[in-house]
Amino acid sequence: MGDADKNKGQLLEEIEQLKQQIKELNQENIAKSKLERYKTIFSFSPEAIVILDVYGNVVELNGRLKDWLGYEPENAVGKNLMELPFLPDASKQKAIKMLSERISGEDIPPYELIFTDMDGNERIGRIYAKAVYSDKKEHIRDIVLISDITENKKIEKELENHRKHLENLVEERTTYLTQEIAERKRVEEKLRYSEVRWRSLVENAPERILVIDKDGKVTFINRGFFSHEAKNMVNTSIYEYLPSDEQVKLRENLRDVFELKENRRYIGSVTAPNGFKVWFDNSLSPVTYDDDSTYAIVISTEITEMIRTTNSLAAEKERLRVTLRSISDGVISTDRQGKILLMNEVAENLTGYDENQAYGTHISNIFHIITENSGQECEDPVKRVLQSGKTVDLSDDLSSDVLLVDKSGKEVVISGSAAPIHDKQNEIIGIVIVFHDITEQRKLEEELLKSQKLESIGLLAGGIAHDFNNILTGIMGNISLARMFKDPEKVKTRLLEAEKSSIRAKGLTNQLLTFAKGGSPVKKEVYISDIIKDSINFALHGSKLDCKISLPDNLKTVSIDIGQIQQAIGNIILNAEQAMPEGGKIEVYAKNIIAGEENLPDSEDSKYIKISIKDNGMGISKEHLPYIFDPYFSTKQKGSGLGLAVCYSIIKKHDGFIKVNSKLGEGTVLNIYLPAVEKSTEYKKQSPEKEFESGTKKILIMDDEEVIRDISTAMITRMGYEVKATANGQEAITAYKFAARSGNPFDLVILDLTVAGGMSGKETIRELSIIDPDVKAVVSSGYSSDPIVSKYRDFGFVGVISKPFKFEDLQKAINTFLV
Repeated sequence: MGDADKNKGQLLEEIEQLKQQIKELNQENIAKSKLERYKTIFSFSPEAIVILDVYGNVVELNGRLKDWLGYEPENAVGKNLMELPFLPDASKQKAIKMLSERISGEDIPPYELIFTDMDGNERIGRIYAKAVYSDKKEHIRDIVLISDITENKKIEKELENHRKHLENLVEERTTYLTQEIAERKRVEEKLRYSEVRWRSLVENAPERILVIDKDGKVTFINRGFFSHEAKNMVNTSIYEYLPSDEQVKLRENLRDVFELKENRRYIGSVTAPNGFKVWFDNSLSPVTYDDDSTYAIVISTEITEMIRTTNSLAAEKERLRVTLRSISDGVISTDRQGKILLMNEVAENLTGYDENQAYGTHISNIFHIITENSGQECEDPVKRVLQSGKTVDLSDDLSSDVLLVDKSGKEVVISGSAAPIHDKQNEIIGIVIVFHDITEQRKLEEELLKSQKLESIGLLAGGIAHDFNNILTGIMGNISLARMFKDPEKVKTRLLEAEKSSIRAKGLTNQLLTFAKGGSPVKKEVYISDIIKDSINFALHGSKLDCKISLPDNLKTVSIDIGQIQQAIGNIILNAEQAMPEGGKIEVYAKNIIAGEENLPDSEDSKYIKISIKDNGMGISKEHLPYIFDPYFSTKQKGSGLGLAVCYSIIKKHDGFIKVNSKLGEGTVLNIYLPAVEKSTEYKKQSPEKEFESGTKKILIMDDEEVIRDISTAMITRMGYEVKATANGQEAITAYKFAARSGNPFDLVILDLTVAGGMSGKETIRELSIIDPDVKAVVSSGYSSDPIVSKYRDFGFVGVISKPFKFEDLQKAINTFLV
């Protein structure tokens, strides 16, 4: 304990004695004197004095508290320690604990507490506590002295920090010196090791290493440089060991090394004692020693084998170039990244690029290929080969040939393939593309195709002429006979026969139109089951064939021209019947399919109705199978050969497909694929036509053929209707306006689609629709490629009447359209 602590202890004892004396003295003067002394000590004490009762309540304290913490003494008197504002919670708990220990009789040494002044700053106080007892030895008071040691603590902390800082500096310096000494030892050891290792590497290096001065004198040589002469070469001139041409090379390079202080490299050679030439790759570098003297370090690597290999490769490459130049195909070789390594002369001519320009360039920049149909860029052949690992055709997975676009933009048709190049480990190290120009070949093929088409047209024309001559013979012969007879019944008979021949002519014309450009289908969405059954039953009427039909109930709907599909199915059934003249069996079945199920040339998820017709006839030979859809091709004695050609045209115009599987002696299966429609629309047969009373309807006809106007007028008049005939669209519009103004408008207008030199039906209906938006018009046509025939409603018509027509056909059509 220090002097200050002793003084404070003595002061406490003296105060205690004074108080005790005050209590014991009965005399008022003595008490007053001692009390004054006590008050003086209490008031002027340098420490704060706090008197507590046994419950920890403040009984009295001097004014030093205000000087120290800023609190007035009266703010604390009467308050418990736990209520004092200048004691933080932790200090309150500690003070209570210490007082409790003192009450229990324990001797508590001085301790420290944290205080808080009026400004919220922390202050540190050292606490001295002394218990006061009564005469009866009862604990009645605690006198507490509080010394402000805040500044002392700060000084102590600064001294401690300064001491630690000095210790750290000493420790860091000691560590640094220790590390520096260790590093110096390590560097010295490393230098010694490096020197030994350098000498070992230089001495035992496979390269020839020597050091020479500017005059060419050898100052050092390792064991690898002519080891059998090494001892003799040191301190001699290097030029003594070189032929004259090599001396010139070395002198020129040494001059640059010494004068320009630059590295030099050159290829040299010497002749060995065995007579063979040995080649070296020489590297020369300048080096300056501590005494500022400069020398040249020469490192010579023998490359004799590399030179021989390079020469061999060059010779092999030249032989390869000669070989490539001699073939007629273009050849391009690339590495795995598609960079061009080699091109032959044919490839240069076809691409327009020189091999030197192309070398190292990516294949896509030189070998630019596109599809002939769409003009889109083809997939990189190098990428395709790497993905598949095998040879690929340039036109694989394409629906057209491939065009090569050369440097100038010129396009040529090519054919070719790309193949992988393998190393000894069978790893792909590059790609070779072989291709050739087939433009001329294509022209020859097109000429051949034209010739074949002309032959087909000639066959078709001959067949048509033959059939029409037969039909005309029937028509003209019967008409001639009718003119000879006076008996009306015989005349009627002959005219009926002429009419039958005319109907045959119409049928032949319809078949020709079906696969001609103008035979566009007039489509309607229907269920096809009943159409298939009706077509088969009609075609097999009176036949000896047994037919089994199997059609599921869940067939999807199709959008078709009912008449054309009936004609196609009927032709196939008749073809099967002709294949089995002695009778047989036909099986017909259908189902819903998706294009991907049978590899149809369409998107994988496209939906179709598949109709299969199978017979057990003699079948079709392999050589005849490719021609069965050609017009007028037939292997049967009966029939014209138009049947399957018409079927093919009908199905194609319906965006469908037709496939045939047949073998001789095993029969034939013909499959029809028609696009399915997701919507469900029932096919309903038309109701019987409504009959109209004579004279109740008025009809306008427009046709540029006088014979059509005359026969149509006669037929419609015969039906009992009023009729007006015009030769062109302008006349029809004038007649329609006049009838409307007179209050007797036309109920139906029949317009010819094609008018030579006049307003056609398409233009006429446009004008009539402006005059009368409710006009009811029918288009009449015998042949046209115009979409009006198949999409008549889009152009304002209510229907179509096909030429030629009989009285019954025209009557049925008019009654239907007038409803």
